[in-house]
Order: sequence, then structure tokens, then C-alpha cells
Amino acid sequence: MLSKTMKLAYKISLVLVMLFVTGCSKKAESPAPSKKLFIIHGYAAHPSDHWFPWLQSEAEKNGFATSVIEMPNPDEPAIEDWLKTLKEQIPNDTDDNTYFVAHSLGCITLLRHLESLPEGTKIGGYILVSGFSSELPILPQLAPFTEQPLDLQRLKAMTKSKVVIGATDDRIVPISLIRSLATDLDAQFIETESGGHFLASDGYEQFSLVWDQLQSMAK
Repeated sequence: MLSKTMKLAYKISLVLVMLFVTGCSKKAESPAPSKKLFIIHGYAAHPSDHWFPWLQSEAEKNGFATSVIEMPNPDEPAIEDWLKTLKEQIPNDTDDNTYFVAHSLGCITLLRHLESLPEGTKIGGYILVSGFSSELPILPQLAPFTEQPLDLQRLKAMTKSKVVIGATDDRIVPISLIRSLATDLDAQFIETESGGHFLASDGYEQFSLVWDQLQSMAK
């Protein structure tokens, strides 16, 4: 018969074996993919402006690894510098768990970046707020961003989740240009009667419409 000491040692051995097997099983399990969100501001803006910090906070509270990318020299933007910044700040492992929210000039800059990615690249989706792809009459100095046509077929193939938001009373980007961008991208178009350019001065330090669309997109 086994002594009490031997029985205790046997029980301890069984427990250790079970813990080891359980630990190995957990290691073998594939971790749940984490969602990533990149927010790109526009002309004359900074990451701390408007609704960007609020959206970052909401996204992070809900499990998104979030970055508001700071674009160089926003008062006198150069397309080469802005595209270089996106290339440096957005990792190469862009996939269908990667989402983007862009505002104003950040929209066309994001699209330029996305169309430069390798053929077959997939993303989770993007939301473009007050975006445009044609020259703005009020800001002709931004023309270099829109001189070349977009590779629409590549952009459409990256994701089915595309949303464009614009306000009828936008005093900077005419609603017709925002609507045209949505049409070109085959994106869902959400037009609001008010909101202006969706700046803090328009009352937008929070933007629940964008957050709601992002949550729906990332389900």
C-alpha cells in the first residue's frame, strides 16, 4: 500500500501535469485579433483639436488600439510630407481589422496612401468626414492633393465598409464635392442638414455619428 506521503506526492504530480497541459493548450490557442484605428486630421488642425481626442478615448475604451496621426506643417501642408508621415506611422500589417477615420484634407491623403499599398491589401473600413477629391475653390493651395485621379478600383476592392459624411451647410467643402466622393467610392453617404465642417467651432468636440458608424463597421 502507498504511504500517505507517496499518495500526496502522486496527487501533487497529477495537479502539476494538468496545469502544464492546460498552459500548453492556452498557448496553442490563437489570440483574438485586435482592432486598430488610425485617425487622420485635416488642414490647419492637430490631433488635440475638434472631436479627435474624444473619438480616440471612446475607441480605446472599447478595445481599439488607436492613434491620431500628427501631420506635419498643417497650416502649409505638402502632399509629399503628409504621405510620408502616413507611410511611417501606419504599420505594414494593415489588414481587415484595421480601420481609418479621416477629416477634410486627411481624407484625400488617406486615400492616396491606401491606393499605394500592395495589390490585394484588405482593410476593415474607413469613414471620411467632409472629404473631397476635387480642387476646393476656397483653398486653391491644396490643389496638389487632388491633381491626380484616384485609383478607384483598388480603393473599392480593399473593403466593402466605406462611409462618407457631409453637411449641407459646410462652408469649406461644398456638399456636391463630398457627395461626388461618396459616389466615386461606392460608399454609403450620410448627409446632415447642419454641422458645417464638423469643427469644434461648429460644436463638434464629440461626434457620436462617427463612433456609431465605426462600431457598426467593426462588428
